[in-house]
Amino acid sequence: MKFYYNEKSNPTVSNWPTSPIESCNVIDDQDNVLAMLDKITKMNALIGPWHFGQKPLYRELGELEGFPRARIFRMDNGQEYSSLSSVDDRPLSADRIAAAAFHSCAFRIENPRAIRAIKVKEGDVLHLAVDADIVLWVKDPDLSHMPSYSAELF
Repeated sequence: MKFYYNEKSNPTVSNWPTSPIESCNVIDDQDNVLAMLDKITKMNALIGPWHFGQKPLYRELGELEGFPRARIFRMDNGQEYSSLSSVDDRPLSADRIAAAAFHSCAFRIENPRAIRAIKVKEGDVLHLAVDADIVLWVKDPDLSHMPSYSAELF
């Protein structure tokens, strides 16, 4: 699958890594990452569409040590639509991942079905793909000018 990413996902954060994005077969702490994403997907299916009132429920799912940053992509067209970064390198928590994946001011995210890891390495950045019906509030962007990579999903 082809993924289109923003060269500098979070320009307000100066510690965003500059390491290249490389396809791989195994990601760091793979078992814990896949287990966390499975918990988030199941929680979302159980309690319905994500909203801020559910934050404490997701927070109980824990954190992903070793991953202070994430890029989040649409599974339907591969476009990066969200990113997370912790200025003090705190681990990503399930509530922050769910908020970034299932809530956006620029998109309407409906019927979230799954959140999956992408088989790539980019320093300490976790790459995630969200399977949902995602509709932009504005015209879809032209992805041809964005850098991209090809990778498989777990």
